[in-house]
Amino acid sequence: MRALVGLVTVLVLTNIVGAVATFLVAVYVVPEPRSVSTPSQVSTDIVVAAAYLLVATAVGIVMGARKLSSLGDWLPSERPPTVDEQLVVLRGPR
Repeated sequence: MRALVGLVTVLVLTNIVGAVATFLVAVYVVPEPRSVSTPSQVSTDIVVAAAYLLVATAVGIVMGARKLSSLGDWLPSERPPTVDEQLVVLRGPR
């Protein structure tokens, strides 16, 4: 279970960092006409991006935990994985 929590934590953090980096590039690096990008529009974009990030993170955690939950028995047992467990790992995070 500890390995599963660690995996989920790393995946969530890397996706959050990627989403924040993408947002920053889209808002501050990609040039837009000044009339389109007003301070109120940037504030709205931040709120919408934060709301999306919260919902997407929650959905991703639930779906990922559900998909990888079968590994909770195999990982601590230190036995060789079954064919099904191997397939779960190989098809895991994409």
